[in-house]
Amino acid sequence: PRTNLIGLIIPSVADAFHPILAKAVEDTAHAHGFTVALANMEGNFAKAEKYGERLIKQGADGVIFTPVLGDIEEIYLKNRHVAERFTEAGIPVVFLDRHLGISPRGPMPTPWDFVTSENKEGGYQMTRHLIDLGHRRIAFIGSSLTCSSVFERLAGYRQALDEAGLTYDEELIRPVARGRDIDPSVEELLHLDGPPTAIFAHCDVSARVVLESLARRGIDVPGEISVVGFDDVDYAAHLRVPLTTVHQQLAKMGATAAEILIDRISGAEGPPRHIRLPVRLVRRKSCAPPPRKK
Repeated sequence: PRTNLIGLIIPSVADAFHPILAKAVEDTAHAHGFTVALANMEGNFAKAEKYGERLIKQGADGVIFTPVLGDIEEIYLKNRHVAERFTEAGIPVVFLDRHLGISPRGPMPTPWDFVTSENKEGGYQMTRHLIDLGHRRIAFIGSSLTCSSVFERLAGYRQALDEAGLTYDEELIRPVARGRDIDPSVEELLHLDGPPTAIFAHCDVSARVVLESLARRGIDVPGEISVVGFDDVDYAAHLRVPLTTVHQQLAKMGATAAEILIDRISGAEGPPRHIRLPVRLVRRKSCAPPPRKK
């Protein structure tokens, strides 16, 4: 029997990103007569597994799942295990914002529906914009290079470099496990023999930390270094230097995931639906042509 209960498993409600997705999921589910049970993991897989088992016992009709970031295979497998438990229980799963098609070992089959953004296109557009401004040394800071969204943004970055005849330089790529790792990464980038003239942060939260790191060192943005992000969260336009970023349709992403899940609950069959929503470049004041060499 139907319970009209949907589980929503997300990494954290303590940022500016996931609450927008959660509200859109809840609004859409409520409009269709469903109640949403929120599971806030905070990166704790024990909590995710506990919430998962509880949702199975409660007879949840479906689950929307945003996996935790991580560059080690153990984290990938834990994410996958959570999803497989629901599938074994006959509960449909839709991945939101990230999917499990990329693992530390490479591409993996994705038997589940997912809704994300055109991350590769966004990474390409942003890098192309910086190249058109004259930048040739563009750093990329990403939290987890095997997370699907970051992996795809980095792929767009590489495509733009290739098309411009620029070399992909590993020393400009900085994976950071936590926010506090960004400042040391900025320090390392600044002390390279060929330091970057632009830093592309994989999300606006990281871009904000980069701006703060550069400000502490007295480095002018964008006069000395350009900084750009990805997401276009509410505060991006109101930072010390308004942030150039890539706009994601976060509310539509959450609503679309809920609609697909409700279709599956209602009996819709067919192959996994992989939806990537369009993105757009938002130009603000955090990037400019690189400074002229003295």
